[in-house]
Amino acid sequence: MSAEPRLLVRQVRGMAGRPWTQRLVLKGLGLRGPGSEVVVDNARAIRGMIRKVLHMVTVAEVADVAASTAAAPAPRKSPSAKAPLAKAPAAPKAAKAAAAKAPAAKAAAAKAPAAKSSSAKPGAEKVKVAGDPAKKVKS
Repeated sequence: MSAEPRLLVRQVRGMAGRPWTQRLVLKGLGLRGPGSEVVVDNARAIRGMIRKVLHMVTVAEVADVAASTAAAPAPRKSPSAKAPLAKAPAAPKAAKAAAAKAPAAKAAAAKAPAAKSSSAKPGAEKVKVAGDPAKKVKS
């Protein structure tokens, strides 16, 4: 590890109403919202990124990473990370097979009219719409 000090960057203002370029800079620094903080290298490119969003962050020099992580609070875990969700019991195979056959779907397919061939003239046949007997639609 280098002897060069690192930078502790803490976001103090939100991204709402800011230009998209500033949002991308905050994302590139690893900041996710007000109160989040990261320790980054003291490189020229990083300092340039910080300069673009200096009005939204605070910066402090840190001697080493171990000291900065001890001072910073531990990240909170999301409630979903506490315990994995239990899987729903699998349906019996017989029920799945019966659902796959679906006799009602076969009957509906048998009653459906055959597809019209593309050789017929468009507008040659008009069909009435079920809701309005006066309205006619091309099929």
